[in-house]
Amino acid sequence: YGGFSFTGNTGDNTAGGVSGRTGLAWGIGGEYRIQKNFSVGIDLLNVFKGYEERSASSVTYYNVNYFTIPLLLKWWVAENNFCLQAGPYLPSLIISAFRDNGGESTPIKDRFANDFGMTLGAWFGFKASPLLSVGIDLRYDFGMTDIQADALPESSVKSRALMGFLRFGFSLK
Repeated sequence: YGGFSFTGNTGDNTAGGVSGRTGLAWGIGGEYRIQKNFSVGIDLLNVFKGYEERSASSVTYYNVNYFTIPLLLKWWVAENNFCLQAGPYLPSLIISAFRDNGGESTPIKDRFANDFGMTLGAWFGFKASPLLSVGIDLRYDFGMTDIQADALPESSVKSRALMGFLRFGFSLK
């Protein structure tokens, strides 16, 4: 997988609100076909889930990367050309977190918590050969936990990310 993530994080009771950012997303995955039209997949993804927080006088950028493990059930609507997928992404680990304010970047990994949520998506593609498929994988991560690990329970930020991947699939049979 290789592509982009477009975040649209939501914030409750934050001073000036939060808005999303764009970053890279990439990884690898595996899939096991249970029946002709159903399969189970697990992926290992590096996903950017950064955001910007606004106040009356400044904008602070948070660059946060997660190592995410989605476990997906896939329904192949058209056998090898289109599938719908859904499932949880397991608690993901924080790879890095930086705060950029006024051109100064500060590491703040300890201010973020692991993320957990649901993934919904679809894959559109074609078989380039009997052992290779190529396509576009679109997904939406819906975070359910507060990713801030600070002592401010009155405010929370939940991750939301729309991801678009170019996916190459290799068959082992």
